[in-house]
Amino acid sequence: MKKLSTLIVMLTATVVLPLSAQSLRSAYFMDGSFQRSMLNPALQPDKGYVAFPLLSGLTFDVNSNLGLANFLYPTSDGRLTTFMNGSVSASEFLGGLSDANALSQGLDWQLFGLGFKMLGGYSTLSINLHEEAMANVPYDVFRFMKEGFQNSSYNINNLSVGAQAYASVEVGHSMNILDVLSVGARVKFLMGIANANFNLENINLSMTEDRWMVNAQSQMQLALLGGVTVDEKTNPDGGTDYSLALDGYMPKSYGAAIDLGAAFNFDGIVDGFTVSAGITNLGFIGWKNMMSVSPISGSFSYDGMGEIDYGNMESVSDEVEQMGDDLSGLLSFGDADYAKKTMAVAPTIALGAEYAMPFYDKLTAGLLFSSHVSKIKSYNDLRLYANLSPVGFFQMSANVGVSNYGTEFGWYLNLHPKGFALYLGSDFFSYTLSPQFIPVKRACASVSMGINIPF
Repeated sequence: MKKLSTLIVMLTATVVLPLSAQSLRSAYFMDGSFQRSMLNPALQPDKGYVAFPLLSGLTFDVNSNLGLANFLYPTSDGRLTTFMNGSVSASEFLGGLSDANALSQGLDWQLFGLGFKMLGGYSTLSINLHEEAMANVPYDVFRFMKEGFQNSSYNINNLSVGAQAYASVEVGHSMNILDVLSVGARVKFLMGIANANFNLENINLSMTEDRWMVNAQSQMQLALLGGVTVDEKTNPDGGTDYSLALDGYMPKSYGAAIDLGAAFNFDGIVDGFTVSAGITNLGFIGWKNMMSVSPISGSFSYDGMGEIDYGNMESVSDEVEQMGDDLSGLLSFGDADYAKKTMAVAPTIALGAEYAMPFYDKLTAGLLFSSHVSKIKSYNDLRLYANLSPVGFFQMSANVGVSNYGTEFGWYLNLHPKGFALYLGSDFFSYTLSPQFIPVKRACASVSMGINIPF
């Protein structure tokens, strides 16, 4: 039987996985970067530009405190198996997990951009695609999967998966005041593409002989393009199969947001010292015909995780598929309701300070704190920068930071001679990869690139 809960969780993962946001933090202190204002609209590039269509700015990232090595283990015959295999002890597997195991992903894609000086300041116009997703899986989910009937009860709290995608048309302007202060603002018209959320606030499992009694408090929500409905069909076994159908491909959900920023330099007091602050994505999207599915009240029974027949498993993917089927039995939901729901866009706060070296003003040191506020799990990051502009058409930056996920290293290169500009950068990356280029020790990767035409 295709359960409705399974379909929505799978669709949420579908929204999460292909698109994977936050703007490139490694470019924050680069005067020649056309993307630096994404975290603070008061920060002005030193030139105007026209975006190279579809390639002017693309940032993709995925970050987690987990990696492939947490879930896959080598067997004696040289193959790989999952943590559910009896050859992997509970202490070995669970010892590598945290109380909260998080995964975040993001995509910022500038489809068109234009920047130019006017009205005594700097103006921008851009069309963008944004996507962000996050999952928070508590320790007790994995403990239940691994230990099962070894314990008589489990309590699982705050299991959340969420994703949203939207397009934006953005108009911004910044100006200098008395040569020491710059202020900026950017207004955004937002068009919602998809929003999917699964929240399991509290689930209690109590063992009764060979079955579990489950009490759960959870909710699922889904909005997609023109709307989505649930179709039900009785299958040959007498059960009910569910499928999700689109009501149209034209988005019907809209919203608005604003970015604000300021930067102040202390020249004359402390020459070469500048502080800045910005907040982006203060806004909302009204999701039309959002589908909400609430749990069936009361208790229900659950068989638990099935025994995996490793002798008949041809690959790790077969093991993962069976685990997913077994876990879906933990969820039991009622009918779907449809209503408009207004939801905030996740904002980001940035606080920066930069100091130009008195012995060589082309070298600066910077400190940036950024916080991406999410209802699932907020992301905080503190970075120390070294920024170098040896010649007018080339800049580079290196930085080291500490975040919710651990220590991170970032870099940025910007080449912008007359008539052409290319940048490459990364905020973090895992340098231990599997043969399939999957991070082994920690799933973290950030890549940003863009081509523009300066003038």
